[in-house]
Order: sequence, then structure tokens, then C-alpha cells
Amino acid sequence: RYTIREKGESVWIAQRNGRTKDGIDRTDQGIIKMFCMSEDKDRVKALAELNIVPVAISYEWESCEVLKALELYESQYTKYTKKPGEDLNSILTGIVQWKGRVHMALCEPIRTEELAAMEGLTNNEYHKAVAELIDQRINGAYRLWPNNYVAHDILYGNERYRGMYTDEEREAFRHHLARLDRYAETCDIERLREIFLGIYANPVGCDPIPWNVNSVVGHDTMIITEGRNDALACIQSGYEAVVLLGNGASSRMELFDAFRDTLFASVRTVIIAVDNDEAGNGAREKLLRYFG
Repeated sequence: RYTIREKGESVWIAQRNGRTKDGIDRTDQGIIKMFCMSEDKDRVKALAELNIVPVAISYEWESCEVLKALELYESQYTKYTKKPGEDLNSILTGIVQWKGRVHMALCEPIRTEELAAMEGLTNNEYHKAVAELIDQRINGAYRLWPNNYVAHDILYGNERYRGMYTDEEREAFRHHLARLDRYAETCDIERLREIFLGIYANPVGCDPIPWNVNSVVGHDTMIITEGRNDALACIQSGYEAVVLLGNGASSRMELFDAFRDTLFASVRTVIIAVDNDEAGNGAREKLLRYFG
């Protein structure tokens, strides 16, 4: 806080202790608690003054993926104990290993209005809600690479994302996967491959965050649309709290779970604006059951 507020300098801080092992990053709410403890009189002010800007970094080739897969494999059967020099080896591997293309996105800063909308929560709920808000920003900006889609198709034995990669990209990933063959005598190689594939495939399985969901903060009425053009038309007509289903009419309603007690806390009326066809009618019924 001193560095940011008094010296006017930026601080880079990790969202959690260490890198994720399974390809799914989650912000540790303990970090949010720590931030609030530095200004314990006003928890909204405590975070608003820090100008938190979530950052999403995605690698074409995940750092230390073989080491992570081996650790997760061993952890299935016993409490994992790090070996001497393992941390140093992971650090060096993470630095020198080829990462291919790297995408970095600076997300929209966490706004005071968003924090104020959570004021009625307990401290623990507040810390959790802010952590989830940061995750929403990061997940929304995360870049998926062909490797992610290849791994997902191999893992689930289908070609659902076949249009997202070329034959050459698929073969390059298969060649990369073959590096695990050296562990065939000491591991259940099929299970080790599943874990390795999951590191790349898990981010693909994350549902898209509902577009423009942050616009709902402070409003008692929100409009939910099925298509982006519908959402834009509503906004151009003067409506502010307009949300687009993350995956169109086929979206799962669980997409909204993370927002019910936070961004949607003040909402009393939900207007459903979907297409009058089979898919749209199905979406309307799901929304009615969820919000009704």
C-alpha cells in the first residue's frame, strides 16, 4: 500500500502461491484478506485505492508440464513430498523451457462500484467474491491456443474442436505428448497421459463468462439476451444493465452462480430477450427456472 499510495509505483503480485498444476488458476482469497488488513477501517476503500488490474497470461506450451503431471500422478496415491532441489529445478525449467507464443492481456481494473455492491457481505464472503471477480476478468481475457483444443479432443476422444487446429499442429502436439513414454515402466502411462492432457484441456472446458456482466452493478433491472447484436441494440436504446449469455441459447445457468450474491445482489427484475425459436424458447425456460 505504501509503494502504491505514497511512492506512486506499481506492484506485481501473484494471485496465488505457485503456478496451477491442473491448468485452472484460481485467486487465493487470502491475498484479498491481506490487502484489506492494510486498511481495516473501510474494506471497499482498502481495495479501491490499490487500483487492482488483473492480468491474464497464457502460454502456447505450458511451463513444466511434465513435472506438474508427474507430481499430480504421485499425489493420487500418497502425500506428495518434494525431492531435494526440486524447487530449483522447477524454477530453472520454467525459465529456459520453450513456451512458444505468449499472450498477455491487461484486464479492466476492479472498480469501486463493483466493490461497493458487495458491502452487505460478511468479510469472508467479501474476500471470496472479490477473488471470484478477479478470476472472471482473467478467464474472460485468457487466450486459448491450438494445443488446448488438440488436447481436449484427444482427451475426450472426439473432434469437437477440429476446426481450431491444423493437421501439423495436432501432430506437433502428439510428438510433444510422446515425451511421456520414458515413464512407461514406472507409471500407469495412460493415467499419466490423461493428467498431462488435462493441463492443456481444462481451460477449454471453462464456460465463457456472460458478456457485459459487470454492467449490472447497482441496477435493480437487467436484460439478458441470446445474441450480441440484441445486446448492442438494447444498449444503444439506453439500457445499461444488459448481459449476453456466454454461450448463446445453449449456455448453462450455472454460469450465473458466481454473480448471484455479488454483482446481481441489487437486481429485482430480470427481462429475458431471446429468439422466438426452439433454442431460444429452451433458453427462456431455463432462465425462468433459474431466476424464478
